[in-house]
Amino acid sequence: MALVEELATFVAAASTRFTLGTNLFLNHQPDEPDTASSLIELGGTLPEHTFGNDLPSFENARVAFTHRSTSSTKARGDSKAAWVAVQAIVNETLSGVSWLRASAVQSPFLLGRDTQDRVVYRFDVDCMRRTTST
Repeated sequence: MALVEELATFVAAASTRFTLGTNLFLNHQPDEPDTASSLIELGGTLPEHTFGNDLPSFENARVAFTHRSTSSTKARGDSKAAWVAVQAIVNETLSGVSWLRASAVQSPFLLGRDTQDRVVYRFDVDCMRRTTST
C-alpha cells in the first residue's frame, strides 16, 4: 500500500467523519460531493540512510490535507478532526508499514474558496515511514 492510502485508511478509522471513496479521496479532489476531503502527496525532504543498506531506511514525505464544504464550520471541523488524528501517529504500524511519525506542519487554515464558492481548509503533514520496495 502507498503512503497516502496508509494515511487515509488510518484517518478514516480514527473518525466517523471520513469514508474512503465517498468523501475522502486520494491524490485528487473531485468536483462532487460538496463536502469532500483529500490527501495529496507533495514533495518531502531527503530520505534517511543507514550504513550498509542500498535503500534509504526511512522516507520523509509531505501530504496536504484539504477539506471542502459549503459550510465553513463543517470544512473547519473536518480539517481539525483529521489534524487531531494524525497527531497520534508515533511509532505506529499503518497497513503493515512502520511509521516513525506524522507531524502537522501547521494548524488547519483557511485556504480560500473554490470556483463554486465552497470553503476550503488545508494543513500539511510531514511523514516519516520505513522505506518499502513497492
